[in-house]
Amino acid sequence: MANISGTPGNDLILGTSNDDTLQGLAGNDNINGAAGDDSLSGGSGNDNLFGNDGEDTIGGGAGDDTLNGAADNDNLNGGAGDDSLFGGDGEDTLSGSSGEDTLRGNTGNDILIGGAGNDKLNGGAGNDSLDGNADNDNLFGDDGNDTLSGGAGNDALNGGAGNDSLGGGIGNDILSGGDGDDILNGGDGEDELRAGAGQDTLNGGVGSDRLFGEADNDVLNGLDDDDTLNGGAGEDTLNGGAGNDRLLADVGDDELRGGTGNDTLSGGAGQDILNGGVGNDGLFGDLGNDRLTAGTGDDTLFGGEGQDTLNGGSGEDSLRGGTGQDILNGGTDDDILFGEAADDTLRGGDGNDTLRGGEGSDLLVGGTGSDTLTGGAGNDNFRFNSLTEGVDTITDFNLQDDEILISRNEFGGGLSIGALDNSQFTFGSSASDSSHRVIYNGANGDLFFDADGVGGNAQVKIAVLSSGLELEASNFIAI
Repeated sequence: MANISGTPGNDLILGTSNDDTLQGLAGNDNINGAAGDDSLSGGSGNDNLFGNDGEDTIGGGAGDDTLNGAADNDNLNGGAGDDSLFGGDGEDTLSGSSGEDTLRGNTGNDILIGGAGNDKLNGGAGNDSLDGNADNDNLFGDDGNDTLSGGAGNDALNGGAGNDSLGGGIGNDILSGGDGDDILNGGDGEDELRAGAGQDTLNGGVGSDRLFGEADNDVLNGLDDDDTLNGGAGEDTLNGGAGNDRLLADVGDDELRGGTGNDTLSGGAGQDILNGGVGNDGLFGDLGNDRLTAGTGDDTLFGGEGQDTLNGGSGEDSLRGGTGQDILNGGTDDDILFGEAADDTLRGGDGNDTLRGGEGSDLLVGGTGSDTLTGGAGNDNFRFNSLTEGVDTITDFNLQDDEILISRNEFGGGLSIGALDNSQFTFGSSASDSSHRVIYNGANGDLFFDADGVGGNAQVKIAVLSSGLELEASNFIAI
């Protein structure tokens, strides 16, 4: 065992095959521990320290030093200055300390700690733990299942190959998962998270973050503040969380949840599920057969291409089906529903709703409230499910193309399935025969239903049509 101390000058110190203690002191020294479990200390100056064989402890001291553990499990500390630390083979611990340091673990399951300063950390092969600590650091996990922590500062983290866990910490960080099934946590700050290949989970954290899913099936969580989420290819799940978020599904059958806040959700290609959540949201299905649900708030829903289902929820919502045979459900409050192209089904739900079928043969159901129904072009059906739902206005009833559907179970009156018998329909302000069931007042367009004609039950006003129509019993169908 040797205990060797250098001089204030530039020294060359060589250890023995035993466990040595080697100190360079001042000057730019070259120290080689050789075999054995050695302790190397560079002291002040720009030193070059090489542990060689054995489990060595190497301290650079002050100055810009180069530390190389070489074989076995070594402990390296750069000290003050801009140092370069190389773990070599084995499971090593590398600490940059203060200064702008470069740390590389090489093979083995290594621990790398940047310390103060703008550091560069590379785990190399093995399952490594990298901690940038303070300032603006660059961390690369390389091969293996690595854990990367940026710490404070604006850091750049790349997991490399393997199933990695990345945490940006405080600051505006850039996180890239690389290959493998990775977990990325942005932390505080306005971060950018990129998934890479594999099924990854991205969590934005506090701040307005940008999350990108890449290929495969990823989960993106914006969490707090106003985030932008892009699922990329694959069947992805996007959760906006709190804040006014923007969610883009891209390719694949994706599920988007806006959360709280005024969010914008775009389905992209594929059969997507969009849920606006709480707030005044905009949901756009784009391509594919999509399902859009507004949730709470005054929302705007547009199905786009495909056969879409749109649910307004609570709030005063605006629903547009787009191309394809769409189903539009207004939900509660006063909604606007527009089927647009193809044969659509529109249900107003609660509230005083406005329904427009557009092109195609549409089914319009006003629901509860005083609704305004416009069939548009095509053979349209206007359905009435209950005598207590309210009085609807039909603006464009076409005698040749359109029909009024009446629920025989709810309306009563002994109706049979199919078109009304001629004896069951009459003009005027009230029934004049016991067989009359539907009464149309041509003077003002009022439409009534009377379950027993001239009997003791009062007639009920169910709709208002244009005045002066030459209606017939065949315009009314009991279902």
